[in-house]
Amino acid sequence: MYLIICTTTDNIDVANMISECILSKKYSPCVQIISNISSHYIWENKINKSIEYKIDIKTISVYRNKVIDIIKNNHNYDIPEIIISEIEILNKEYKDWFESTIRKE
Repeated sequence: MYLIICTTTDNIDVANMISECILSKKYSPCVQIISNISSHYIWENKINKSIEYKIDIKTISVYRNKVIDIIKNNHNYDIPEIIISEIEILNKEYKDWFESTIRKE
């Protein structure tokens, strides 16, 4: 099963560290860091706003927990957002590249 695991951070160094760790272990063939995300949220009973980086990690179910551990161990937030979506890859050439690039267990 193909997945996208998303998280956010307000620190580009944290985003890069998470990305590089996941890519170096080949738990994902592609990690996207999207800048200038305007986040509005409730924290400690107050409405807050911040500019964040969104990290989209494409992976497979066998690496789900390993990716989650990397996020938790390298994140700068007390409670990092970790959201997982199942995806379907519709482009055969992209799927072939994905499969040839990701680590095989």
